Amino acid sequence: LPMTALADPVPTEGLPDSNVPVKLTVHKFSASAESNTEGKGTVIDTSNLGTPLKDAGFTLYKVKDSGVTKIQADIKVPATQQQMNSEAYAQSLIDGGHTEEVTGGEKMTDASGEAKWEGWTIGYYILKETTTPSGHTGAVTNIITLPFGYKDGGTNAWNYDVHVYPK
Repeated sequence: LPMTALADPVPTEGLPDSNVPVKLTVHKFSASAESNTEGKGTVIDTSNLGTPLKDAGFTLYKVKDSGVTKIQADIKVPATQQQMNSEAYAQSLIDGGHTEEVTGGEKMTDASGEAKWEGWTIGYYILKETTTPSGHTGAVTNIITLPFGYKDGGTNAWNYDVHVYPK
């Protein structure tokens, strides 16, 4: 999933299954080339993204109920919608006490450029690059939804094994 600030889940038939654990895999690469692949939160062709980047650190924050209420209110205000797709909006949720750091703290990418979280619950999360290797640019802080709702052809679906490619 090429990272966007707020990935709105596609309305699906029914709600996601709260009994299914959610996984998140971050894939960090040295290049900042954009992918033309539509984001479904799945594994994509990374041949144009450079080499996997080791030792980039990411921290995952779960948005608390107060933050979800704020997001749901803000998304209804056209002027606020544009602001929500910004790093500053995501950071304001962290700074405003609307999040809690996911257990385990910062995760470092391995030699394949991956950092993984498993067993999380449905909700909004903020993914922040908290350690950037020397000579590289840090990724934009983003709000993501777990699981990720998307269209698969004409069918709506939930992806419980989400892959993101922060730039």
